[in-house]
Amino acid sequence: MSAAIDSDRLLEVEDVAELLRMSVGSIYHLVSESRVPCVKLSARCLRFRSKDLNEWLEQQSVESRKK
Repeated sequence: MSAAIDSDRLLEVEDVAELLRMSVGSIYHLVSESRVPCVKLSARCLRFRSKDLNEWLEQQSVESRKK
């Protein structure tokens, strides 16, 4: 993952999909399983806090195994 996201910005689903190089459908799937933090403004309106997304990305990091 490249540089951190501006922490004050609210991102739309399409922004997050582009950032993570995933499909929009995959982002909705992660949201439906409560696997990614989001803000539900209404039943059809999702936003993602940049700060929350950065923290979530850090938690997803996995150390490589060295032999």
